[in-house]
Amino acid sequence: MERAETASALLDPDLEFHRAIMAATHNDLLAYIGNMLSLALSESIKLTSRHPDTHALSLPRHKAILTAIQSRDPLGARHASLVQLDNARADAESVLETGSQYPA
Repeated sequence: MERAETASALLDPDLEFHRAIMAATHNDLLAYIGNMLSLALSESIKLTSRHPDTHALSLPRHKAILTAIQSRDPLGARHASLVQLDNARADAESVLETGSQYPA
């Protein structure tokens, strides 16, 4: 994700990040659900990527999730995930409210 220079270049690494987390759970049901939701997640990422500076804002939040997982800190991972989800929701709402003000 760090090497992505544009919002569109961020899509595949971001999706891979989510897939890796689901695979790491070794939970077949979660992996199946995650796979079913991948199209919705892809569209969500595309939408929020229209927000200015999305990469600069999103990368540290993803790093916080990864660091917590690597540290085997479930509460930290939960908190970091909730922060990311809340910010992604706010970014999506902002893009939808401003309509064409942000590039597609």
